Amino acid sequence: MKFLKKISLWYYLGLLVWITIIILRKCGIIIPLVNDYLTDLYTIPMYCYTIEFLMNVIFNYRWKPDLKFVMTSLIYITLIFEIIGPRLSVKFTADPIDFICYLVGALIYLAYNNYRSVNH
Repeated sequence: MKFLKKISLWYYLGLLVWITIIILRKCGIIIPLVNDYLTDLYTIPMYCYTIEFLMNVIFNYRWKPDLKFVMTSLIYITLIFEIIGPRLSVKFTADPIDFICYLVGALIYLAYNNYRSVNH
């Protein structure tokens, strides 16, 4: 379990936020902005970091998500959760603000990765 020490504190924070929101939903506690948009803001960074972690730590391949990967991920996740999902199930809702949250999360992730690579 050595690889658990290599996981970013930000990733753990994202998991904690998601788990907290899920528990609050199960308890019937809905905080509108947090419940509706905070998880969407974290989606792209969590997705990209998960792929980066798998590639670098688990598969021992040196790789960093670039702009093309992050934007392609943004498109895929938007298609799945905002366009296709709502047509297949009532559990999904198409919300244009979700796309904006995905986009902002992607931009934050890219900015953080640039900062991280310049300062490390």
